[in-house]
Amino acid sequence: MLVKMNEDLNPKSNRKLSNIFRGNITFINIFLFGAFLFVMFSIFVPQFFTIRNMVNLSRQSSVNVIIAIGMTLLLICGEFDLSIPGNISLSAMVLGVLLKAGIPIALCIIITLILAITIGFSNGLLSTKIPSFIASLGLLSITRGFALYITNGKALHAFPDSFLLVGRLEPLGVPISWIYAMIILIIGIIISRYTVFGRQLYALGGNRDAARSTGVPVNTRIVQTFMIMGLLAGIVAITIVTKIDAATPLMSSNASLNAIAAVVIGGTSLFGGRGHVVGSVIGALIISILSNVFTLMSFPASLQGVILGVILIGVILIDYLRVNISRKSY
Repeated sequence: MLVKMNEDLNPKSNRKLSNIFRGNITFINIFLFGAFLFVMFSIFVPQFFTIRNMVNLSRQSSVNVIIAIGMTLLLICGEFDLSIPGNISLSAMVLGVLLKAGIPIALCIIITLILAITIGFSNGLLSTKIPSFIASLGLLSITRGFALYITNGKALHAFPDSFLLVGRLEPLGVPISWIYAMIILIIGIIISRYTVFGRQLYALGGNRDAARSTGVPVNTRIVQTFMIMGLLAGIVAITIVTKIDAATPLMSSNASLNAIAAVVIGGTSLFGGRGHVVGSVIGALIISILSNVFTLMSFPASLQGVILGVILIGVILIDYLRVNISRKSY
């Protein structure tokens, strides 16, 4: 009733607002849950709501946010990418080797991003022939293997200060990595909601055969979406290396699981055709807040993975039940 009254009072603005959040019916619940966690931890965890921790939280969450945006686009069109940790690790190691070789920083970054996009392209190409779950799992093993082989499993560190500034600047006290994440979020909203490409992704996830019959270039869109995910993985690799001043062969080992958990918490369906990057960002923030609080409370790192696994299973079950209920209602 209230929604109807608001639409009558201001139909144009409400139409735009509904367009932004269309397809994510759980958005309000997710937002309220995230706000509840933030307020609760601010009250009961003394170290949480401080300027220092807020800056640290925004820096940590930016990585989860960027990956979650790419994973959202993939899940919307009905695909998975489990190779993200391998892509990040290999990209980071290649970046480290190039920097140590004295190659200009701009060229190092360009080569790293091209490598990450190429991995995404390979993933997409394979996923047009075999299930993306299998394709990305195979590429995860390959990329991790190469990451270990490049330096015989050794980490690289002590990079030039001029390179580290790429991810360590804090204009007006805001970490530059968070600014990168917000720019990518805006681009993600535009792509998913206001372009033909985005509408075709929803069509692919909803009914691939029907999308193909209407002229949607299915294989091309799948490859392009994986390339976007690859680009974002490359950006994350650069961001992490600048943050910790090191490149290791086993970086971001939980990146895919964190992203899937964040995206499903954010209302995107594992079965394709439904979701929104804004909801996924909120889901990523929830995951980051929980991780941050666990660290502040000196919670055992080994058990954090257990809790993440329980959360992931829970949200997948909820999504499965939600899809079954919606199917039975028709």
